[in-house]
Amino acid sequence: MKTNRSKTTIVALISAAALAYTAPAFLSGGEDRTSGTNLFSSAALHAETSKKADVHYFRGNAVDLNTGKFLYSENHAEFRSNGKHTHSIVTYRDANGKTFARKRISFTKNTTQPDFRMEDFRDGYVEGATLLGNSRFQFFKRSDESAELQKEIVKMASPGVIDGGFDYFVRENFPALAAGQAKSVNFGVSARFTYFTFVISKVSDLKRQGRDAVRFKLAPKNFVLRQLIDPLYITYDRETRRLLEYSGYTNIDDGTDSGRNFEARIVFNYPKK
Repeated sequence: MKTNRSKTTIVALISAAALAYTAPAFLSGGEDRTSGTNLFSSAALHAETSKKADVHYFRGNAVDLNTGKFLYSENHAEFRSNGKHTHSIVTYRDANGKTFARKRISFTKNTTQPDFRMEDFRDGYVEGATLLGNSRFQFFKRSDESAELQKEIVKMASPGVIDGGFDYFVRENFPALAAGQAKSVNFGVSARFTYFTFVISKVSDLKRQGRDAVRFKLAPKNFVLRQLIDPLYITYDRETRRLLEYSGYTNIDDGTDSGRNFEARIVFNYPKK
């Protein structure tokens, strides 16, 4: 399968990530080459979730932006300790329910600049970032299971966010953003060993899932890049400040030789309190 990450974006995430911590450390059976230990096996995942931990679960369903066809789901396990979000595990499943990728995001160092590692089991693609301090990161990637892991240290300008850290950036700046104030943010793209400056701006107030919500647009600040990269649209719950919906290119490719990234609408569902 051809790997083409030319349109790797910010889902995350969330879905984060993931924007909701979307857009991509995994619990594969393989070796974690950043540490030399097997941290992400299925057995390790079962052991972690079996512990007496404060774990919050939610799911994002991705459908084709044009046809509405179901593409995949993002299944989030959000771990907390003493009320603090420590890390998340995102499991990606295809339309048949088969797991094809996983990501682990650690927020213990910094909520807007978390460590993360994502692996696509279909071809062995890996990407991630480790915060070294003073806005310095070690970005790493592997094009497929037969390739060597590449690494590069990158210093980002402030304010900078990594992967699902964008979700925290939105929450922290929500009052100003919801009031119509645009914000610039530097987004680290580990697959490119660089970062790009984006502008997040309010589009409209609206209703989503019966909730008062706010829709924002995320677009490159650079004029030339704006002509090449389609904007992303994200919708947040006004009261809870949780991501409700994401629209645009995702960090997941279609699994074919074309390596085309899905253009999707992802709707997130949270357990009712």
